[in-house]
Amino acid sequence: MKCFVWLKTNPAKTNATLKSLRNLRKTPYNGIHLYYTMNVFGDWDCGLWFDAKTYEQAINFVRAKIYPLPGVTETYVMPTSPIKEYISWK
Repeated sequence: MKCFVWLKTNPAKTNATLKSLRNLRKTPYNGIHLYYTMNVFGDWDCGLWFDAKTYEQAINFVRAKIYPLPGVTETYVMPTSPIKEYISWK
């Protein structure tokens, strides 16, 4: 299951948040594989796109590894369903 998590961050801690996101391993949690960490524009500040074996695993990853990062004030996990795959993630 591919998931996207949106992050809202404290503007006073932007550098610490971005550093923490850059330092995440490709497999930061059991059963999780990161594809991208990114800045986003609009209502949310950052995002992560990742693969999880189950929705429960995705939620546990966000609660254990993402929400505690410095500056993260809010998260929103969104499971995604590809329409067409242009890049092989394997």
